[in-house]
Amino acid sequence: MTALRSELSNPLFRNAYALMINGGLTGVLGLGYWLLAARFYDPAQVGRQSAQNQAMMFLGGLTALNFILIRFVPEMGRRTSALVLRTYVSGGVAAATLAAGFLLTLRWWGPSFSHLSGLRPGLFFVVAVISGPGQEHRLRGAQDRAADRAGRCAAR
Repeated sequence: MTALRSELSNPLFRNAYALMINGGLTGVLGLGYWLLAARFYDPAQVGRQSAQNQAMMFLGGLTALNFILIRFVPEMGRRTSALVLRTYVSGGVAAATLAAGFLLTLRWWGPSFSHLSGLRPGLFFVVAVISGPGQEHRLRGAQDRAADRAGRCAAR
């Protein structure tokens, strides 16, 4: 028990354990979600939803601009918050542009995405790509890295 306490007193290990637990719980909840969906919904609906989720995560992942924050935050000083805001806005605009391009080419992607045609489903899809699956952890990670880098810069 003392070994565990000494490890948890180190912020690096405490954060690492929190990230591992978070990843494990996210995986278990995702597995439970898809098991329930497969049990209570038609397999065709589950397949369409899975394809839509993968498309949203792929498009959102293409527009993750966190590498800019990792590289330039240490050098920005007082302008760090402006850089972070510009990065978020640029990523959102890029995600919206890619999502709109995807929606304009729906017929190329097959019938699995036909339910996305129309204004309301299309707008929902664009908003989901900007803010949806995968984006929240990228944003949170970018904020954490920016705060960490800014803190290191201020400490120097």
